Amino acid sequence: MWHEQRKEEKRIKGLLVDKRKRAERRRDYYEKIKTDPNQFLQVHGRPLKIHLDVNMALAADSPTNMMPWNGDKTILIDRCSGNTVD
Repeated sequence: MWHEQRKEEKRIKGLLVDKRKRAERRRDYYEKIKTDPNQFLQVHGRPLKIHLDVNMALAADSPTNMMPWNGDKTILIDRCSGNTVD
């Protein structure tokens, strides 16, 4: 009976050690691949007709809809469509 208990304790301890090592490996892996999400930004364009409407133009150029392109403050892109504005 004592031998079976000892054997089970060794098995459980081994499982805990394996789980801890796996968690460390996973943490290291995710730290290595963690990058800036802007690197995965894709821009797709399409031709479009521009309709001159002052209210629409003001809404489109608002700071909430624009973001800097690759950190360059002089080039802004529309978050929704990817159109660039210089």
